[in-house]
Amino acid sequence: MKKIIVLIAILSSSLFIGSCEKIIDIDPVTIIPNDIVIESVADLDAVRNGMYDKMQGGNVLGGNGVSYAELLAQDTQVDETKDEVAQPFRLLEVYKHITSVQITALRDMWRDTYNAINVANIVLSAIDDETSSYNQNLQKDPNFTDQVKDQYRGEALLARAILHFELLKFWSSPYDINNAGNNTQAGVVLRTAPTLSGPDGLSKARSTVEECFTQIIADLQAAEQSLEQANVPTSKAYGSSLAATAFLARVYFQVGKNTEAAAAADKVIQSGKFALNADVKTAFQTKGFNITSEVIMQLVNLGNDGSNALSFRFQSNAAPLFGCSSLLFNTYSEVADLRRQNWFAEGPNNRVLVTKQDQIGVGNNNLILIRLAEMHMVRAEANFMNNANLDQVLESYNAIRSRANASTLTAIPANNFLRTLRSERRREMAFEGDRYNQIRRLFAADIDNNGVLDALARFDVQGNACELLFKIPQEEIAGTPDIEQNDC
Repeated sequence: MKKIIVLIAILSSSLFIGSCEKIIDIDPVTIIPNDIVIESVADLDAVRNGMYDKMQGGNVLGGNGVSYAELLAQDTQVDETKDEVAQPFRLLEVYKHITSVQITALRDMWRDTYNAINVANIVLSAIDDETSSYNQNLQKDPNFTDQVKDQYRGEALLARAILHFELLKFWSSPYDINNAGNNTQAGVVLRTAPTLSGPDGLSKARSTVEECFTQIIADLQAAEQSLEQANVPTSKAYGSSLAATAFLARVYFQVGKNTEAAAAADKVIQSGKFALNADVKTAFQTKGFNITSEVIMQLVNLGNDGSNALSFRFQSNAAPLFGCSSLLFNTYSEVADLRRQNWFAEGPNNRVLVTKQDQIGVGNNNLILIRLAEMHMVRAEANFMNNANLDQVLESYNAIRSRANASTLTAIPANNFLRTLRSERRREMAFEGDRYNQIRRLFAADIDNNGVLDALARFDVQGNACELLFKIPQEEIAGTPDIEQNDC
């Protein structure tokens, strides 16, 4: 298995070969040797595990992205005196929407995410590209069955879709649902083929936002189909067909496809494979191969993985960098609300600390990528926007409220219920990175009682403002003359 480890390591260091300034300083003639191959299903399995390991990294899905999303939104209270926040090129620039190409952590996030995408593309090439040596070797392995192909293909497609969606969140303008089908604004670089030999194929312009979402949805649909054929509806540690369905619900909702979003969310809910935990905190406190009934997909932390930046930044009993804004905390107006009681704690100087992401015991908690509560919130709002399946709207809203020991409704109110749904989502999904998605979806922080979109009050910018976008790393710009920078 040593050759596979070498392969992944070389891929990690070669994605920016050929740029004027390299994130990782390597010999520009270094390429993957011809004798580094995938010879068996066991080798393919090792590469697939490497894909998840890269996804789990702090710069990818290991917590930094959630932290940045929370900083860009308005619900986080930041201790600006902490070195991690206040020093140049750290978190304060993200918080104040003044990022530049010089912030190393953001450059690393771009690089590491594309590294993970590249490994997903290698898995897909090995399975489906009959001209590749990888595939030709695998065809000789009797363990390379249709079930294996379907499962690993589905997992890689799911990973590629999730990762491209994460890149869009920070480096592209949001999808304008009022201009559906014609979102020609610059998205990110779509990479759907592996890079196997140095800089070949790396110079590539940004696709449009429309093209990016089209590819993401196609990948998720194909992932769902492949994983259904492989009979993998759920998984404790990997992708599954219902995880692909859940991400489809998230992405459909983001681009205004409310009918499709509601149907996908309902498919997950009605599957009977998941249930809201009785305890509002349980989902966030699992480790290793433990999983709760509410979690649809997670990234597992084993031993000394140490890949959960959320614990470091929010840990309530360890001088956390981030707390909860009074604006958000005051929306938990019912004292009996279990989220108010269990997700927050009183800190010094009247600071509200966030306990939702606290690490427990030894080792890092697992990283929750998507859970059932979000499916209920998607189904409720998407159906309500369509004036369809109103019984499901009320059912999902009450499911979230009832689990939290908050008051429920017997009927949908005649006025302002859309605002009620969005406010409930804000409370339920707090400090999971979701709030920023909703700001981008609405081009604003909220709607007032007259349905008017508000500005993002703290910085007086709209949710589609260029100031919210991260800069394309200079390495990518230097290596791709045609690439467009996020200049405001």
